[in-house]
Amino acid sequence: MLWFFRPRVIIQKPTGERYFPKLVNASTAESADVPYAQIELITNRSPYTSEYINPIEEDDIVRLQVSCRMSPKEKIVYTDIFEGRVQAISGEYTTKNNTVLICKGHINEASKLLIEENKTWTGTVEARAILTYLVNSTHHVSRLTFLNQAPYVDQTGTINFTDAESAYATKADQTYLYSVFQDLEKQSGQAWKTGTKCTYTDGGLLDKTYLTWKKLDTVATDKYKAYQGTARYLGSTFEVSIEDQATQQKIKGDTPSGGTQYSGSAIDNTAVAKYGRKTDVDIYSQLQSNATCASIAAGVLPGKVGATISGSINLVGTPEAHYGDMVSVKAYSTELDGAVVQGDFNVYRVRHNITQNSYTTEIQVGKVVLDAYDLIAQIKKTTKVTKCNQVK
Repeated sequence: MLWFFRPRVIIQKPTGERYFPKLVNASTAESADVPYAQIELITNRSPYTSEYINPIEEDDIVRLQVSCRMSPKEKIVYTDIFEGRVQAISGEYTTKNNTVLICKGHINEASKLLIEENKTWTGTVEARAILTYLVNSTHHVSRLTFLNQAPYVDQTGTINFTDAESAYATKADQTYLYSVFQDLEKQSGQAWKTGTKCTYTDGGLLDKTYLTWKKLDTVATDKYKAYQGTARYLGSTFEVSIEDQATQQKIKGDTPSGGTQYSGSAIDNTAVAKYGRKTDVDIYSQLQSNATCASIAAGVLPGKVGATISGSINLVGTPEAHYGDMVSVKAYSTELDGAVVQGDFNVYRVRHNITQNSYTTEIQVGKVVLDAYDLIAQIKKTTKVTKCNQVK
């Protein structure tokens, strides 16, 4: 397969200047969590002194792009594979003196944005109404915009919370905006996802960052496939597992003063008869009605009932791959549970890995395959939620 790739990094300062530093390597991760990128750059050095000229600072805007061509005569067209901001900078003070950037996607702002008001919706409230209120209120978000129209929001289908007393609620100083996004995704049965879409000026400067609310694909994409034996396919590993299976889901919510903790559950009796009762319990302190807890439990359970076929598939660099895609897979040499892996799978995580000589893409289907990054992220999440729930 004749194939040419060219990556580049664009750094934009808050004042509008743009820089194009030399890329050494990069890795990205896109999933239901906040998008992440680690980017190593060559530090610029003055030819006349030992001082370093490095204009990059924390919170700078980052745009990682790649161009893939089948012929060197093709026009170079760059595709974004990560958009976000610098969260941490580290330097390796050896003979290389390179700079490593730790970056998070633009939606990361919502993960640290603590809602500072009690807000309750009663009756029936649609997810887009919640997003419109929380994102577009000026005292909530400054860098994200929610516009309830295409291409930022799918216009077909609704996700509703319904309860006469408290369809959905946020608690002052205890609810992070990103937690609301996760509630909406769970209410949809993990069939919808939040994300971001950036727009740029003619000069290439970041203009606006829109929050997106879209359905996960239900039809296999025609942009790429993962077929063993084709030039794009490099290898894969698969497993069949009931390790994380649940046949009953319980959701616990807030505990009102002097009252009983809100709760709701869902159970699949057919699965119980086959596998026994296996119960997962999740606690979300911002939920303030039994009906809301029950509806989220009903949305979450179907994805946990059956045995899960999951795998990691390595492909030649594929910038078209995104979390939420439905991809067609054929892995003839891998037999699981007596069957060849073949069918359409949802993509739960996409990783891009770029070095000076290679560009590969890993897609994880069926579920996210946990690694060290997930464990660290979970520790940070648990600590943050614990501190948040201590607020009275």
